[in-house]
Amino acid sequence: MKIWHWIDALSRCICRQNPKEEAVGTKRGAEDRKDGEMFWFAVILLMLWSSFLLISEAPAQAQADGAKAADSVLGATMVLDAYVAEEDGNVLVTGYLPSADSLNLPGGVEHEYESDSGQIYALGSMLEQKDGDRQALRLESSGQFGQVHALVHLPPGSQVVQLSGSDGISRWSLSDSDEVTAEFLGYDLTDPWIDCSFILPKD
Repeated sequence: MKIWHWIDALSRCICRQNPKEEAVGTKRGAEDRKDGEMFWFAVILLMLWSSFLLISEAPAQAQADGAKAADSVLGATMVLDAYVAEEDGNVLVTGYLPSADSLNLPGGVEHEYESDSGQIYALGSMLEQKDGDRQALRLESSGQFGQVHALVHLPPGSQVVQLSGSDGISRWSLSDSDEVTAEFLGYDLTDPWIDCSFILPKD
């Protein structure tokens, strides 16, 4: 209610006529005063509404700026798919990286990075031989990431022995008739790594 009192008071002050005009008191003068009051009432109301919009938009803009700053602090996203070949044990890695040096590949692995799209292709021997028939694929990265999502695709009939990763990375495995998949997912990570230990099916 107070805001309407302010509007009414302001409109009366603005539209108040001098004593000579008030003395005339004609019907036309009354109508003019009424029209003037309505005009200034609308002007004042518009000014107040504009101020309200500016005030209400300020928190939203601040929130958007804060989100952009948070994205800058948390870093970029890394998405990888690693396909382990059953025949020769080579690994094909495809995905998206913020920069060419984000993924630490072993020496001798052929790779290509497209800077425009951020897509990477890598092919080579990346498996580490463990005890017995067990092998492991370990992928290490450098930098700060807001999200890391990696899938390791194994031939059907493979056995996942162990999944591990840096702190903050969840991991699980799924299997069907087509393939066995190990999945890794984490947020807000620095220099993350993943490790998938498995046994390939025997002939």
